[in-house]
Amino acid sequence: MKRRLALIGFCLFTQTAHAGPSINIGTVYDYLDGDKSTYLKRVFNGGDSTAFVKVNILEILYDADGKAQEVPLKSSADGSARDGLMASPARLIVPANGMQGTRLLHMGSRDTERYFRVRFVPVVPEKEDEFAVSAEDRDNYKKNLSAGVNVMTGFGTVFFVRPKDARFATSVNETASRYELRNDG
Repeated sequence: MKRRLALIGFCLFTQTAHAGPSINIGTVYDYLDGDKSTYLKRVFNGGDSTAFVKVNILEILYDADGKAQEVPLKSSADGSARDGLMASPARLIVPANGMQGTRLLHMGSRDTERYFRVRFVPVVPEKEDEFAVSAEDRDNYKKNLSAGVNVMTGFGTVFFVRPKDARFATSVNETASRYELRNDG
């Protein structure tokens, strides 16, 4: 009997947990070709309420040992612009069963290939988040979400920015005991 009640409770919990926004960002790996400076990334909301999504960008740097480290973006040397990737807009309001796009713009050097982590994080809008919503709408949204258990899942992509003059040069060195691929590009 206890197992049956636990099963019924779990089923009710999982049904309640699906209420709210449910975003989908499509592919996990995106590439910006050397002759392009912008890329349109679409965010879909298959949920039953509006999704408020913040876009966060970090650069992925690799050390000599090949270990990755995600670091915040820096401004350019003269302080006038950001060196790296920028999302415009960086805050999205995606309607239920709708779609919204953000444009990823690369600014700065294109001498080498660069890698970025782009995160799409659904949030409950707060005043300091600068979403274009009134205080009344923000409070109503919070009340609707607090009616049940809500799971808001964010997603991250890896964004590759190819150099302006990409040169592909892969060499293969095969011996009896070893097979080696080398990227000289």
